[in-house]
Amino acid sequence: EMFYGCVLCQSFAPTHACCITPDRTSLCGSINWFDARAAAKVDPKGPLFEIPPGECVNLEAGEYTGINEMIKKRSLGEIERIYLYSGMEFPHTSCGCFEAIDFYIPEVNGHGIVDRNYSDVAINGLPFSAMANQTGGGKQLPGFNGVSIQYIINKNYQRFDGGINTVVWMPKAVKDRVGEFLPQDLLPKIATEEEVTDINDLKKWLEDVDHPIVKTWAEVLGEEEEEEDCLYQNR
Repeated sequence: EMFYGCVLCQSFAPTHACCITPDRTSLCGSINWFDARAAAKVDPKGPLFEIPPGECVNLEAGEYTGINEMIKKRSLGEIERIYLYSGMEFPHTSCGCFEAIDFYIPEVNGHGIVDRNYSDVAINGLPFSAMANQTGGGKQLPGFNGVSIQYIINKNYQRFDGGINTVVWMPKAVKDRVGEFLPQDLLPKIATEEEVTDINDLKKWLEDVDHPIVKTWAEVLGEEEEEEDCLYQNR
């Protein structure tokens, strides 16, 4: 299938170009794959254009040679690779119009989601505006990734990072909006501002509800201990 690109936001995010696929709507949430296809056919030289996918380099991450070639050209060589399904490695660039931000929470090895309508601070102690300044402008910053709300409910959501099972917190308004489309056994295990507002309380809450992310903590601890052992042996 053909992919599509959008550069409507490139005037204020020069190194950004939105990649629109059947799995990923535009970051602003207003252009899906069908919209992009129609616009590109009507005006082939306009801001929405075709992206031949090319060769699939990494299926799990969603890396395609066609997308890499496109972003390298459109960013004037500043960005060379994009993983469509990761916010941690070669994440999709972000403009400033994204509906929400997927952010990494190292304290629990999980991810949070905050939308632009949430006026309070998120679980990491930062408001949306502060994270948006870090995320936007066409930067490729691992751990902060602009996303659309529609993408959150896609089965391929950030699958290279562990998928929806790594999401541990989101505003109640977002949870209410996407809840019926998420795995129903996971839904009560995702905290909102009504359950947890302090990062220091989040870990215990996740343990109490047996969130899937808890099982990864032993793995992460084991990797850290192995690294410490290697450093000690190399002294």
